[in-house]
Amino acid sequence: METATVQIRQRGQLTVPAKFRAALPWLNEQSAVTMESQGNALVVRPVRTPPLTAAERRTREREFKILWKDLECFSRKGKQGVNLSQFVIEDRQRH
Repeated sequence: METATVQIRQRGQLTVPAKFRAALPWLNEQSAVTMESQGNALVVRPVRTPPLTAAERRTREREFKILWKDLECFSRKGKQGVNLSQFVIEDRQRH
């Protein structure tokens, strides 16, 4: 069994060490996982989801374009000079 010591950061985030990411191909930056406490341990498992169909991918892309357009509108109407990328990053950090 592999072990590693990691630090939990301010918002409860921790970095999974590279040796674990390399050993577990399902563990990547887009992974959805479940977490379960077992006594004094935290168990992380992959969420198995079927791949998106081509139609589902197109729908998600279309929805993202609509969302991005709404954010651009917000930028023009509200706070002038807002960098949308920075806005999204800061919004994620607040939640």
